[in-house]
Amino acid sequence: MRLSSVAIVLACACSGSVDVLPDAGDDHGDPDGGNPPTCIGHLDPGMSNGEWGIFVGRSDPQTVRRDEILAEPNQTMMLRVARLDCCYVFSFANVCAEWSVSGTSQASIVTGATRDVGQLFVGGVPRGTSFEVHARIGTTTLTTTITVPQPPDDARLLGTWHEIRRIDCDGAAIAGFSPINELAFSADGALQVTWQPFERYVDYWGQFQANPETGAFSFDITGGNFSPTDADTMGTYAIEGTELHFRELYFGTRGEVSMPACEHVFSH
Repeated sequence: MRLSSVAIVLACACSGSVDVLPDAGDDHGDPDGGNPPTCIGHLDPGMSNGEWGIFVGRSDPQTVRRDEILAEPNQTMMLRVARLDCCYVFSFANVCAEWSVSGTSQASIVTGATRDVGQLFVGGVPRGTSFEVHARIGTTTLTTTITVPQPPDDARLLGTWHEIRRIDCDGAAIAGFSPINELAFSADGALQVTWQPFERYVDYWGQFQANPETGAFSFDITGGNFSPTDADTMGTYAIEGTELHFRELYFGTRGEVSMPACEHVFSH
């Protein structure tokens, strides 16, 4: 299970110069002449080596994936300006942001209780389409993509699984292997594979294809922090009770003598 990382800053050893969002501007007060806003016009100068962006107002690795956020039609979600920092934690920033949506007329966003928060209404955006949300801070604009995915061919796969057994090509259980503790499938056809989860770390990610009628399964590795060289990406799958079986494929080797298996067995 991943450790929660919402609004937590770990004391990690980061190096490099102070990281401030360029041209963030100043807080000039409430343009309507009322009380001054509760935000500041610059980002926290005490953090370094981070990546500023727009994130869902909680740490959920199945919802926030790199530069894309998954949503459902008519969903409402809170978005925040934050930095995904070293040690895979968030540093939320109380900044003065102006929020907007582009690419669709069916979604809208309004400023939340503080201007670093935007309340997004997805509306009737059709499945299979994407649009963008922007947060302008001074002369700098942060952008993220919101995708409303098509339903997967087999929704039973969705969610996070952990490996409980590995079987060789003679049908015998393999002992001493390093289990994949997080195999995650998203509604947009994305998968993530991680042997030892920590915060938001992922070993590799890609896209999968599953045919519930024939049991055919394949995946493509499109990036990652660690990508195995011995993965066999085509085989079959079956859900048997509470177990998910992959046969004639191999998710790869990490931290062990290579042990290509003919079957991985996962459970929720």
